[in-house]
Amino acid sequence: MNNEGPNPAPAQDLQALIQEAAGKHHSGNLAEAETLYRQILDADPGHADANHLLGVIHIQTGHPDQAFQRINQAIKANPGVADYHGNLGTALRGLGRPGDARAAYEATIALNPEHAQAHYNLGLILHEQGLLDEAAQRYRQAIKITPDYAEAYCNLGNVLRELSQGIEAMAAYGKAIAINPDFADAHNNLGSAYLDAEETEKAEKCYRRAIDLNPDYADAHYNLGSALKKLGRRGEAIKSYQHAVAIDPNFARAHNNLGSAHLELGHLDEALACYLKGMALTPGPSRISNNYFHALLYDPDLTNEDLFDTYRRIVNERHPGPASAAADVQTAPPDLRGKLRIGYLSSDFHDHPVGHNTLALIGNHDHAKIDIFCYAHETKEDAITGQFKSHADHWRPITGLTDEEIAAQIRDDGIHIMVYLGGHFDNNRPSVATRRPAPIQVNLFNGATTALDEMDYWITDCVVHPANSVTEKFTEELVPVSSFFVWRPPEDAPPVSSLPAEETGFITFASFNKPCKINNAVLDLWSEVLRAVPNSRLMLKYKDYFATPSLRDNVLGHFRAKAIAEDRIILINGDDIFRDHLACYAQADIGLDTFPFSGATTTFQALWMGVPVISLMTDRFIGRMGGALSTHVGLGNFAVDTPGEYVDQAAALAADIPRLKELRKTLRHRVADSPLCDGPGYAASVEQAFQDMWKARGAP
Repeated sequence: MNNEGPNPAPAQDLQALIQEAAGKHHSGNLAEAETLYRQILDADPGHADANHLLGVIHIQTGHPDQAFQRINQAIKANPGVADYHGNLGTALRGLGRPGDARAAYEATIALNPEHAQAHYNLGLILHEQGLLDEAAQRYRQAIKITPDYAEAYCNLGNVLRELSQGIEAMAAYGKAIAINPDFADAHNNLGSAYLDAEETEKAEKCYRRAIDLNPDYADAHYNLGSALKKLGRRGEAIKSYQHAVAIDPNFARAHNNLGSAHLELGHLDEALACYLKGMALTPGPSRISNNYFHALLYDPDLTNEDLFDTYRRIVNERHPGPASAAADVQTAPPDLRGKLRIGYLSSDFHDHPVGHNTLALIGNHDHAKIDIFCYAHETKEDAITGQFKSHADHWRPITGLTDEEIAAQIRDDGIHIMVYLGGHFDNNRPSVATRRPAPIQVNLFNGATTALDEMDYWITDCVVHPANSVTEKFTEELVPVSSFFVWRPPEDAPPVSSLPAEETGFITFASFNKPCKINNAVLDLWSEVLRAVPNSRLMLKYKDYFATPSLRDNVLGHFRAKAIAEDRIILINGDDIFRDHLACYAQADIGLDTFPFSGATTTFQALWMGVPVISLMTDRFIGRMGGALSTHVGLGNFAVDTPGEYVDQAAALAADIPRLKELRKTLRHRVADSPLCDGPGYAASVEQAFQDMWKARGAP
């Protein structure tokens, strides 16, 4: 009886078979190549090349686990082949093991220092790990070995962009395109470099070229939408974002930006639907859920109960509780024999309404009593950011950190009171509060409740939240201070003009609020005002938005339907500089506020330019901001409670030219002398509130 297995195939036969298999593999006939590799392995299970190349097919067909096993077998049989280690790295990368992949690529280079693809792949890993300088070195080495390596040039450009070396990035993308003019990724990424450099028209051309090369390139459609939005072509931007989500329905950022483009033009229902689609693709708190929270505040039909219930439901679904028991442990010093440590967390430490209000507060804090820590989620910095840094005792960049990492930093800093600015707006991170990183947590400069059980207080004032008559619902305890808002007087504002009605012979009403605040109910009420004041005009302005045909047509069509002649509506376009923007108030006699989302910064600016504002006070904070500002400068009679009073007050003021002239001359002084510009007084009021919070906690 013969106990031996079958005789192995002759080596020359296997060599011929491996060459045939490799030929089919190279020509793209993967199925036949795989069959031949398996025949070889049936005859010789330890055949290194067959195991390796079968592993490569597994990589190509999306099976990195099987690839890993096969290529490992090849390396065991012959550990000295560089390509084996290189493809093992690719399998490991596909398995989500970047550290092991990096080691495999390094082993490849150790065996063959001239292995261009290994340098390139190692660059990819280093790039993903945030090691940008090291990644750039690897891409450059790959290019040195293979000068026509277009992909390496393209990825080098990506790294240089992240290193804020825009000109060098453009050069790298240009090299990639010179090598391969049909390289869609390089055209797309060059467009993004141009967009960074504010060369938006060049960016548009690059994105369109990428789309010509690859019509199903969702990222390029998305980026084109962003460029068109910056160019003021918002209707076209919406179409580009729609193309992106049609190509890739799981493109969460595209749903988000499509929602924001709709919201900016006042398409509230469409915006909310887009945000919901984006949220379904993005678990946990995110910029998209923040945008959804924000958009809800524009809905004139949403009751306080509905708003609160929606906030609570989403918070409970998307905001995790404390990450560990340690989150509930007090780590701050037990008493105040040292300074009170106050933390401020925001994405708006720059030229932004929240930034301006916060700067007036932080810039007037008493550093002898308070240590200021700023936790900055900043994606852009400007001169205002520099002022924040100069006023903060400690500056903590948190962009890219997880909630747990931010909470750990706050605990390490021993913060007594943590203030979360802006709530669920922009890139703010109120979800950090769920980790309870500080003994006391405060909501400030937010448009609504955070709906978080871990948020202890909401700093407010007695006008936006009048005592004993608050119907708004919230999770925080209200803490009134001297005024909810505070500004530093604008340094570059033009002088107040004379009353334009004296020259024109008619009253010009004005609103410089965002179009998304101008809903149908607002337009209806403004139509009543125009009917009540014959021959009056209404001037609308917000950057260059009213140059958008669909927005112009909607606004003018609404007034026509209310029998208001089109020549009574003045739509101003132009994304002008701040001083020129304020100068436009020289054409306005009376401001008209919006609802349910009233104006804050716009109302302050109107008052500063001598223009009184009529506001309709609603039953929640977001609709009482504008009226609160007028109240704080002694013009509470312009903050009315009903639509009828709104029309009556506007008509009465329009008929009182002497009163308008007097306000024109005195309003700037009133504002400057009011709590709205009393930074030191506001800071002292907030500091006292902080002290009271700490004492209420029972701490000495």
